[in-house]
Amino acid sequence: PTQPWPRARSAPFHRHGVGQRRHTPTARERAPDRRRALPRSSDAIVHARQEVLGLHEAVDLHLALVAARLEVRLDPTAVALQGLLHLLLLVQVLALVALVLLDVRDLGLQVRELLLGIGLGVPVRVQSVLH
Repeated sequence: PTQPWPRARSAPFHRHGVGQRRHTPTARERAPDRRRALPRSSDAIVHARQEVLGLHEAVDLHLALVAARLEVRLDPTAVALQGLLHLLLLVQVLALVALVLLDVRDLGLQVRELLLGIGLGVPVRVQSVLH
């Protein structure tokens, strides 16, 4: 009779008759091999990832080509516009630096005025207390 299970080297054997051996399957051999029947989850994830990347790769390539074509067509205009925007940014930064420096200078003047007021107020108070 044919055996439905593969024969393992370490499987137990029972003697049937003189010189004949019959294979007795182990519990592991009787159980269905799930590793062969179902793909591993990591294999399924890799396969799904490859499918998704393959599907979106064509769309991304098309979008990249459209953007590159547009950039090549508008290149002189884009360069000039970018230069103007950089100049505008430079003017804004310089204006903010000037305002900060003026604000710091104004703060210094206010502190000096406060100290002067305190310095002038102390002798006046002393004189008023003495009178």
